[in-house]
Amino acid sequence: MATVTQPVAKEQVSTTGSKRDFRQEVTDNIIDMLETGTAPWQKPWEPTAGAFGMPMNPTTEKAYRGGNAIHLMATGLRKGYDDPRWMTYKQAISRGSAVSRSRCARIRLLFLNAMDGISPHSFDFSEQQMSWLERQLNDARVTGLRSLVFTHLYPSELETQGRRFSRAIRQGGVELVEMGHTHYNELANDGGTIYATTRSTGQAEEGPPGFSITVIDDDVIGWKFKERERWPLAMITSPADEKLITRPASPHHIVRGEISVCARV
Repeated sequence: MATVTQPVAKEQVSTTGSKRDFRQEVTDNIIDMLETGTAPWQKPWEPTAGAFGMPMNPTTEKAYRGGNAIHLMATGLRKGYDDPRWMTYKQAISRGSAVSRSRCARIRLLFLNAMDGISPHSFDFSEQQMSWLERQLNDARVTGLRSLVFTHLYPSELETQGRRFSRAIRQGGVELVEMGHTHYNELANDGGTIYATTRSTGQAEEGPPGFSITVIDDDVIGWKFKERERWPLAMITSPADEKLITRPASPHHIVRGEISVCARV
């Protein structure tokens, strides 16, 4: 998963081995914000700055109250958070989340099982899997994450869920759908989503076997087929290939003026 490293925010940590006095820390933080005029209940000059609403726990769907609410609002404002959801580490793990120190994901990768339908002899998604996909895509849009989907085949080849899947991809703002069912190198671009299929590493149809390499460079998605036996490989990652342009307003898609050309070898 593409990630970006961010500095770790400084926290008040006891170095003497004594137990932390969280109540005192909360009190000190609130007093400090009152003195500097940045308390979360004061209307900010910028309406969207820190005004994300009452902190809530997504596992219980209940808002925090009392001192907890004030503390979390103050912490969110101080650190620039724009998401009101707060939970414990154990609660996050129980929901299937993974937490890495100093790392913040910018892209959500979603892998789907195309053999999950009712019939064992056809390709399809179950109702449960489609509902999961729609929730994941909606959550990604709300939290500002970009979404990429990996599945086996085109939406039109699903037995019953093709239209719903296409609608979820479109409404969810999915940038790339990676597939491999056809065993041909195919690219389709509807102006918002790139659909890419790749040849098999062992099955040669209309050419030698190989695999595809996908690179995400800022707002550009790069895709290239690599024959299994031929090395080295050079790949321009930005600006975008003309077949993969989805953001015409970006100078990294439609080149304007002077830009940098990026490549990986």
